[in-house]
Amino acid sequence: MGSIERQTRSFVEIGPPPLCLQNTFLCGARGLQCERSTSMERESAQPSEESPGPGEGPPPSKRPRLSPSPALADPAAALSAECAAHVAATTHPNQAESAARLVQMAVAAVERVAQQNSKWRGATCQPFGSSVTTLGTATSDIDMSVNLPTVVADPNDAGARRKAEQKIVKQLAGLMRRDAAFVTTQAVPEARVPLVRSLLAVGGLQCDLTISNELAVLNSQLMRAYVLADPRVRPVALLVRAWGNARGLMDPRKGGLTSYAMLLLLLTFLQQQVNPPVLPRLQPPPPLPKTNEGNDEDGRQRNIVNGFDCTFSSSPPGGWQPAPGGAHSVGTLLHGFFDFYGHRFGRPTSGANGFKHRILRVGSAAEAASNGADGHATAAADADGDEDGDEDEDDESVGLLPPIVSLRLGRLVQRSERADWTEPRWLTVEDPFEVKRNVANTLR
Repeated sequence: MGSIERQTRSFVEIGPPPLCLQNTFLCGARGLQCERSTSMERESAQPSEESPGPGEGPPPSKRPRLSPSPALADPAAALSAECAAHVAATTHPNQAESAARLVQMAVAAVERVAQQNSKWRGATCQPFGSSVTTLGTATSDIDMSVNLPTVVADPNDAGARRKAEQKIVKQLAGLMRRDAAFVTTQAVPEARVPLVRSLLAVGGLQCDLTISNELAVLNSQLMRAYVLADPRVRPVALLVRAWGNARGLMDPRKGGLTSYAMLLLLLTFLQQQVNPPVLPRLQPPPPLPKTNEGNDEDGRQRNIVNGFDCTFSSSPPGGWQPAPGGAHSVGTLLHGFFDFYGHRFGRPTSGANGFKHRILRVGSAAEAASNGADGHATAAADADGDEDGDEDEDDESVGLLPPIVSLRLGRLVQRSERADWTEPRWLTVEDPFEVKRNVANTLR
């Protein structure tokens, strides 16, 4: 099971609202279809001359035909309108303001608690994740980095750093358990990144605290810069996440993707697969040979954190002109995302479609219903007709895996360009800073 398609057999249907995702939404060669026929319209399309029963009114042939809504003449415009309605209904400004206040309250409480330890007097706390990227909701978790003066003497010693963080999260959890601002506090030292998990006494939101997690903070600031670079990015990102959650794609513990990986897929599409592009490239080209720490030979300053180049611009470069809204509406961008990863992303073949393997499986609500109440298909064939969903035995041996998704470089990277990527995975998404990390490695 090497792709989301084989893992989930998912259809674009998350229930009301929006209707655009509840009704027929079929991506691919057949184009954008948003069928919204009322029962009366369907009856009018198939007239019957039978006599009406008591209370049924005139026969269908005698009933007035409904004039199609102007919006239906432009499916993309109708889709965009429904997308906007869905985003407005799920992200009310008052809820956003309330969530922002809770984040500020949580940050202040963590700093106060941490500074009770005499060794942590200079401790600060920074939020990251959805509360920074603007993609959070009123119930989103609050991710925070507790920045301590010194964790280990050598930050590049990963083993020593992990042991120190495991000790610190236990100590911090002990302090938080004695503070009224938090309830049900638990240390999770064995997590990939050791953390403290707790609930705010006010608001009941979950808080996840990691130690001196500067990379995560900078990463969230980069994601925020991309989301704010164009007003269409946020609504499309919220819709893709809603769809992924509803279809069971966003649980990494069960072999799905993280919301971060899905966001990178979307940003890469908007940056590289839309003409003209919706997003610029905010990270500079790979550095030239260094003459001293943090600088290129041409004098460009680099932000090096824990050995990783975290240099980026918080705003689009001068002269950047985004794609006009009329050419690429929210609806067409959402459709394009599904079309690209559902039909066009993969490796070139001699087939008519140009690509063999798809990452997302999308289809209509009617098609989903025909495959069971939960909308999941029971079987799906690869483009090469392999109905059991297994990869060809020789695919990996000949090195014909799909390209690497790279937001950092602003293009899809062929495997031959990255000798350090040796793990044979159908989906590889490069972390913008930790460039040897595949953020899609949870996919099974």
